[in-house]
Amino acid sequence: MNNIKTNAYQPDYTIHPGEILEETLAARGIKKTALAERCGITLKTVSQIINGKALIPPSIAFRLERAIGVSASLWSNLNIDYEFPKSSRETWEVGDTFYIEDDGKKLKGEIISISCYGYKVLWSNGEETIEDKISPSSGLI
Repeated sequence: MNNIKTNAYQPDYTIHPGEILEETLAARGIKKTALAERCGITLKTVSQIINGKALIPPSIAFRLERAIGVSASLWSNLNIDYEFPKSSRETWEVGDTFYIEDDGKKLKGEIISISCYGYKVLWSNGEETIEDKISPSSGLI
């Protein structure tokens, strides 16, 4: 019998997506005001994200992808990793829901499928729904 033990990377801390955004902007020499203009959002929203007071909702994640070239799914994965501790992620099932803030409005996320490729999540604000994929590299599976 072959007993092979693997050590999966499981950090004991999380980093707010705003911290990653701030580092990305600094590395590319982009000011917060320029980012706000490129994304069509307020400087206050950018500051709230960078200062850890707000997560990056899907609507802004897509704008960031277009403005600075970092994929929307990365921002979604960072949000999920920040919001949910490892212990709760292990019990996720299809139909599970969670919430994040989007410019003061509550967005509902619902897991609609799970596969070896990751999760499919439906984000809804009550008016429109966006489907997003969360990859295995996010550490969720």
